[in-house]
Amino acid sequence: MLAICQSLYETHKLTSYPRSDSSYLPESQHADAPQILDSLRVTYPGIAALIDKADPKVKSKTFDDSKVTAHHGIIPTMHKGNVERLTPEERNIYDLIVRTYLAQFYPVHEYKATTIIIDVNGETFGAGGRVTTKNGWKDVYSDGEDEEENESEQSLPSMKNGDEIICAQAQRQDAKTKAPRRFNDGTLNSAMENIHKYVEDPAQKKLLREGDGIGTSATRATIVADLKKRGFIENKGKDIISTKLGRGLIAILPELVKSPVMTAINERMLLEIEQGKRDVDSFVKIQEKFVREQIKVINAGAIKVAGGVKISDKYKCKVCGKGLIRRPSKKSGHFWSCSGYPNCKESYPDIKGSPNYKPIKRT
Repeated sequence: MLAICQSLYETHKLTSYPRSDSSYLPESQHADAPQILDSLRVTYPGIAALIDKADPKVKSKTFDDSKVTAHHGIIPTMHKGNVERLTPEERNIYDLIVRTYLAQFYPVHEYKATTIIIDVNGETFGAGGRVTTKNGWKDVYSDGEDEEENESEQSLPSMKNGDEIICAQAQRQDAKTKAPRRFNDGTLNSAMENIHKYVEDPAQKKLLREGDGIGTSATRATIVADLKKRGFIENKGKDIISTKLGRGLIAILPELVKSPVMTAINERMLLEIEQGKRDVDSFVKIQEKFVREQIKVINAGAIKVAGGVKISDKYKCKVCGKGLIRRPSKKSGHFWSCSGYPNCKESYPDIKGSPNYKPIKRT
């Protein structure tokens, strides 16, 4: 995906800087809309009808200086090119970028929603209906799908509080709650980006929603790759699952360290720095104090990882002096690795439950 966006930016010069996960644009960009729309008529004549319906005078909430950070959202440029020169993959991504930009200059989408709450002998039942009254910006994404969308809409009869109704039919259905599906590469990336969905506190949820989530669009894949490399997670078919080592780590970490709330707290302080309400030094001091406190907790007792495996007090790394950890080998048997990983990557073979410190010739 990033390679395609980079090509649209560097090679074809049809879109703006791609390494951004922002959804907002500077308010000054609004003045460029007429020129960008004119360029799109030349570059992408296949959707000229949609371009002609866009009103550059409309200013959506996307144009907001207060929400723009280092880089704004990805938009089409004023460069006049030829969409026919793009590969199918490049064209699909370019089409999405163009349509998203056009939607900012369309009317709002309006609909009538009705909710009916019914009481039956103390049990509460509900029904919902929704009918579109003005398609607005959704016209940009329709492409003949209106009929299918309208079929999914349902209107409810007009009712008032206290009306009595007759139950025409009742049906019993037995079912069991299913466990959440395991993450794959795509769903895990989405969960990291939308981590606010996994937080209940309204204030923390709001902060996480306004931020980048865990990592950024440019770093999330690297974070996951590092976790795999260190043996905390692994692939099982298309799914990503935790390893015994990963579950052991989560078991010993303090709640705040492994909670998304930690990200929300830091996001709030970083926002205060950006707004001039907090200085950088105070933020650094808070982080230093927190880290020192956690180190004290860790040093106070033995560290258990991977369901009972301990950092050895008896066997130390010959390179850095830290305790060794006896781990199961992927092939067979066990090996000893330094607890200072990744700063120290030293490891030793296992001989009857003890590390073999004799040097091994590597070819």
